[in-house]
Amino acid sequence: MTDPLPDHPTRRQVLTHAVGAGLALPFLARGARAADAGVVTVYSSVPSLYLSRIAERVNAAGLDVQLRILSAGSFQIYQRLRSELRTGRLKADLFQVSDISSFVELKRDGALMSYDSGVYAHYPEGHRDPDCTWVNSRSILNIFACNRNEVPDREMPRTWDEYADSRWVGREGNSDARVDGGALNWYYSLRLAKGVGFWKKYAKNRPEIFRGHGALTNRLVVGELALCEQLDYVAYAMTRGADAPVVAVYPDVVANCMTPLAIMKQAPNPRGAKIVFDWLLSREGQVMLSHINGTYSLRDDVPPLPGKPAFATLPVVRIDPVDYTNSREAMQDEFMQIFDL
Repeated sequence: MTDPLPDHPTRRQVLTHAVGAGLALPFLARGARAADAGVVTVYSSVPSLYLSRIAERVNAAGLDVQLRILSAGSFQIYQRLRSELRTGRLKADLFQVSDISSFVELKRDGALMSYDSGVYAHYPEGHRDPDCTWVNSRSILNIFACNRNEVPDREMPRTWDEYADSRWVGREGNSDARVDGGALNWYYSLRLAKGVGFWKKYAKNRPEIFRGHGALTNRLVVGELALCEQLDYVAYAMTRGADAPVVAVYPDVVANCMTPLAIMKQAPNPRGAKIVFDWLLSREGQVMLSHINGTYSLRDDVPPLPGKPAFATLPVVRIDPVDYTNSREAMQDEFMQIFDL
């Protein structure tokens, strides 16, 4: 039986919220009541457009918790969490960002709770921490997208090497690996798969660099860019609207940016945090998150979204989280040098 699809965001909403550029004010699940499990605070990089819908679903699930969610970009919300840990004034119960290196560092520092939840059994190796401190709550893929009005089908690139071809000089764009977790993961993954030579070749096309995917997506849709690096869930939302001149291309190499979910060791409400953790990573929670956000779930009993290729069929680059973490600053410096930033 196919799971019913809830209402999806409109194309305009996705364009507006494709990236959490600033720190959004915390909001509570509408109609939620503070009950036995109390208030649970989640710090997340998931855009607030989706988080508001997720909060409503959590409330409707009858978990007897009241969600407070703070949304911002991965690096920004991580710095806030770090500041609270340093000052001993932690407010977050759960942490969820699209940057695996944040979780490697937090685990090293003993800041994450080891919680042996039953949900771990449903996630494959590499998408869950063997010491039970985090689970990948959603996967975002870095692909590329084309404006079909600017790139006829017969000329459309199908691989990253074709994407980096010199015929696209001045017509491309991508997000900035200095400030965007997904962009850094993309840079690192393609460097592993294709070497630094790929990036030097692509940089000669003088792509426009954006701080996030919101403005990047807008420029693609209106035709000011012919093609761009893109997050698969944003492209999915665009291609579902008949009026969007966007074609999503899943190329020869796909970067997978995980969004782990973890409970903080010093969580103000550990009991409530465990309830929300278990539900968000349950089959019901993952189907909900996948349908609302348009992202992949790696849970073994969640079906793929209609119109998207199955995750297992894609040439996904598998990265070592520890090496990625240790290489982060060097990769960002290299990115700046190659793109002359």
